[in-house]
Amino acid sequence: MIAHVQVRAATIRDIPQILPLWEALAAHHGALDPALAVERTAAREYAAFLRDTIGYGDARIMLGVEGEHVVSFALGRIHVLPLPFRAQRRGWIQDVFTLPERRGHGIGRSVVEALLAWFRERRVTLVELTVAVRNPEAVRFWERLGFRTYMHRMKWTAESGECAT
Repeated sequence: MIAHVQVRAATIRDIPQILPLWEALAAHHGALDPALAVERTAAREYAAFLRDTIGYGDARIMLGVEGEHVVSFALGRIHVLPLPFRAQRRGWIQDVFTLPERRGHGIGRSVVEALLAWFRERRVTLVELTVAVRNPEAVRFWERLGFRTYMHRMKWTAESGECAT
């Protein structure tokens, strides 16, 4: 990791700097697939979500901070499955983004590794996430961190065709 990048947990004061990163992530996802597009009011709603998440014990937002600027973030949550799976308490990585001009320097990796350490401290042994099929760069990023595909998430839309009978 670059020596002048600090990895730390987010605070309420960081929300104004996290939002532009999330908006860039949302725009990127929306361009990959219309099902991932967000509404125009999404940033305001996401800011409220961040305020709730930062104060919630089973969630963590880790940041990569360069000087005074947030250049990367990763948001994770712990959820409990209602059925008795062996790994009932699971981590969920919801959002991760690093500014494009700061990629390739290990910042995103360091932020995610800090989030994974937080999961381990809470005895979470299985962490899941989703990656857009049309985002091979992200797939490679997660594979380098040790993530493996074990399920395929599929969608059906009215535009994609009728159900076979």
